[in-house]
Amino acid sequence: MTNSELSCGRLKSLKFLIQVLIISFCLCVSIYQLSDFFQKLIKPPLFTHQMINMNETMLYPSITICRWPAYKADLFEKYGLTNPQITYSSVWQSFNFENYTLSEFFDETTYNLSEFAAAYALDGYRRNIAVTSVVTLTMGRCFTLSPRNHSTSWGSSSGYFLYTRHTGDGKDNSLYSSKDIGFYVYVHELNSVFTEKLNNGAYSTEDIFVDLGVGLQYKLTVTCMTKLSTQNQWCNNDRGYNSGKCKEICLNQLITKDIGCSTPWLPNKDLPECKTARQTQLAVDYSSPGSLFLEQYLSRCQCPKACSTTMFFPYFQGEKAVSYPYDSTLSLYYGTGIVTSLVERFGYDENAFLADIGGSLGFLLGLSVVGFVAWFEKLILTFAVYAKKMTSKKNNNGSETSNEPDCETSTSKIEDDNTKIKNNSEEKQIMPSWESKVILEKNENNFLNSKSFLSKYQNNLILPSPK
Repeated sequence: MTNSELSCGRLKSLKFLIQVLIISFCLCVSIYQLSDFFQKLIKPPLFTHQMINMNETMLYPSITICRWPAYKADLFEKYGLTNPQITYSSVWQSFNFENYTLSEFFDETTYNLSEFAAAYALDGYRRNIAVTSVVTLTMGRCFTLSPRNHSTSWGSSSGYFLYTRHTGDGKDNSLYSSKDIGFYVYVHELNSVFTEKLNNGAYSTEDIFVDLGVGLQYKLTVTCMTKLSTQNQWCNNDRGYNSGKCKEICLNQLITKDIGCSTPWLPNKDLPECKTARQTQLAVDYSSPGSLFLEQYLSRCQCPKACSTTMFFPYFQGEKAVSYPYDSTLSLYYGTGIVTSLVERFGYDENAFLADIGGSLGFLLGLSVVGFVAWFEKLILTFAVYAKKMTSKKNNNGSETSNEPDCETSTSKIEDDNTKIKNNSEEKQIMPSWESKVILEKNENNFLNSKSFLSKYQNNLILPSPK
């Protein structure tokens, strides 16, 4: 073998080695990418898309207004309470349960809406508002104003308008400072409830403090957020569902069942009202915001977040003085019909999966759908040929087994064949007389015709003259 042949063989081996290394590297990268693609398809990532919509109609949020101070402290002595800090369970030890009930106490010591709200309207009319009340231990009796229908106008002349009046009580009380006297207004969703147990309960609650002697203006902006329910972050997609409302109802049910009775701030229609100091003290301890008891009860509530949430954000626009020192006003309105929507979507789907697979396999391994179809056709053809060979082989084995020699049958068959051959030969040798006569006459006629043709040819033939 010459040196040139040796060098040529080495080059071929080196070329083959390089090809194997490149193909192996591409195959490993493709397998890694395919595993990543499948993982993203099983657990797709989530992306949030922001959209700006211009609405022709707008639905205002619900607002809950609470007066502060929340109670008529001068009536506490009537019920045997010497300390106005009723959020402490020890205060209820002296409550006169023999002559009064808890419902009578809260009805008389809290304020009605007519006692502090001189006027309230939505888009200029009170009939556009539905009013409900809720009793809390800290904030007393609060009132929730909810819109009855959508609004079609924006600006400071539309929206909510509140005109409140305060008596100024609490200024001389060391328990309250002058800046704490006024009204708390909570802005929240229409389907949520105001609660003190969960730090205002709703996900999108904003609070505004209205001081005495001022007129406040706030412009509202709204953002709607829609989440996807996944295995890791499950949410409730039911229309009208609210997580804060669900937790409030759940806590009321659990606490009242444990103590065996209900209270005005822990309602339960199935249980009677608490009539002893011990039961009332347990109700205060179990429902106090931030207590360990409340956290334990909350862990037992199965209330997922809502998939759709509407968040309202009030922005301060201005302040003006009011004629009377204990009066105050609040204007809450939309500046425009613009709504910001945050929609959560899957960032990976079947189309992206097919595109990634095609790009990865096509770029790294040179595979395509056409090539895959051709390879599949070859595979089917190979299988068909193999199946045909197996079938023919099976048939051959069966024929060899079935065609075993039989002496009697073979002998008779041979004799019949010999007889047929002999008869055919005799038929060819022996010819009937009439048939032979026809053949002879035919041959004679052919001969005569040929003779006449030759005579005619001779007559017409012109021979050359001798020299």
